[in-house]
Amino acid sequence: MAVRHTRSTTAINAPNLHIADDSITGVDWDSTNTATVNNVKGITTPLLIMAMTGHYFIVPAEMHYQSAQNSKNKTLVYVEGESHAPTPCTVDLASVGAHPGAHTKRETARGGW
Repeated sequence: MAVRHTRSTTAINAPNLHIADDSITGVDWDSTNTATVNNVKGITTPLLIMAMTGHYFIVPAEMHYQSAQNSKNKTLVYVEGESHAPTPCTVDLASVGAHPGAHTKRETARGGW
């Protein structure tokens, strides 16, 4: 039982894993019970997904949005320059061309939804 439990919660079958700029393919998302891309299929309530453009979780956020087929009221928001944590990015935003108001944009998007 312990081996089955560990495999279902900490391992994922990815025999042909390929990570590109705009996709993650070759993964059997049904092989674990912790894959968000699979679990959002069960969401039937309104859903807000926020992708922070200062982080690398943009593609997974888009995959979650597409997989949430049972939520009839869903929104995907991109917050320019924000990092994954709920704090402003500490990188010199001007040096990388990002928008300096990222934190404010996140709060506006979340509050308006």
